Amino acid sequence: MKKLVILLLGLTVAFISPFSQAAPRCMHLTNYCDTIEFDTSGSLAYGGWDWLCWGDWTTSVLGNAKKSPDLATHLVYEDMWLVDYSTEFLFKSGKLFDLWGTDGQYVFSFQTDQPFTITKGACGFRDLDLGKPSLMSRRNKTKVPVKDTPNRCLHFTNFCDTITLGNSGNLLYGNWDWQCIGDYTTSSIIGNTAPPAQLTTRPGYPSSGYPYAYAYTAQFSFRPEKLFDLYMTSGVSGGVFQVRSQQPYTVSNGACAEGNGDTSKPRMIER
Repeated sequence: MKKLVILLLGLTVAFISPFSQAAPRCMHLTNYCDTIEFDTSGSLAYGGWDWLCWGDWTTSVLGNAKKSPDLATHLVYEDMWLVDYSTEFLFKSGKLFDLWGTDGQYVFSFQTDQPFTITKGACGFRDLDLGKPSLMSRRNKTKVPVKDTPNRCLHFTNFCDTITLGNSGNLLYGNWDWQCIGDYTTSSIIGNTAPPAQLTTRPGYPSSGYPYAYAYTAQFSFRPEKLFDLYMTSGVSGGVFQVRSQQPYTVSNGACAEGNGDTSKPRMIER
């Protein structure tokens, strides 16, 4: 528990955030056909990632706009099936980004020190450059050495949800049992420890074959005194809104297992 508190209060290097202005804009990944349309609201950045280069920005992303700027989501196909990975863009000085991913059990480094540019206005078909590959088709899937698989369990005091949680360097990762059914494989989640520490995903419904995606990308933003806020977005057009505010949580040693959630309590997200 002490280790997690230290991680959640970790320091970050200050630099000019790519999200320093509040207005719809389009991020172009220089070496790839992908674009991300985004906007900001206070300390949050949100939008949609056209990761298939189809002119489809419905894979919503959410992250921190100021300190340790990032955008994260659980990847979704146009037919609303979830892909294997939750992913996180970590933005660096010099208009560079790293891309990380997790399946909930392991962390992967997909890209390092990749350039990007930003133009005014929301993305459109004019922004597609199909002469370039998509980012995920050319990812360098490198498994990052992790001393332990997810080995802690995050309990939400007023809700039945639990998150099995691990860390690799400044990354947090794991799986969110958001339906309180002991499912720690469907809704992988990823974030970072730099303040405000966060965990982000687009949760999924278990089903035969692929799990279907929930309508919104959700982000836990952790506060001091073991409190968190929960935010959601469906993309630039839907805005970003706060679902829960200053809710308590605890962390126990050992990965979550079926039965860890107290089903006498409500779920944090109701259908």
